[in-house]
Amino acid sequence: MQYIALLRGINVGGKRPVKMSVLKTAYEAAGFTNVQTYTNSGNVLFEAPETGLTTLAATCDQIMVETFGFSVNIAVVTADQLIQAVADTPAWWGNMPDVKHNLIVAIAP
Repeated sequence: MQYIALLRGINVGGKRPVKMSVLKTAYEAAGFTNVQTYTNSGNVLFEAPETGLTTLAATCDQIMVETFGFSVNIAVVTADQLIQAVADTPAWWGNMPDVKHNLIVAIAP
């Protein structure tokens, strides 16, 4: 199953630096497959057997602690959930000139 891990607060203003190549390697070492990262955003696309999202988020956080020495807030969603969230945006989303739109993902406590 395809998942996306959204890491919050890395590579911002020189704080919590994370090299995407190292992050990719760490995810692969944890057993995830087809791992891809997106720029320096901290977004990681990966495949894993179907697993609970809370469990995956905890595993991803463990990867951060073991690899980089710090914990971050991480939201994990399935690729299908993210695709559906984008498909469910209102008709005006992205069609208003001079207005920037963002996708917000809530991270469970």
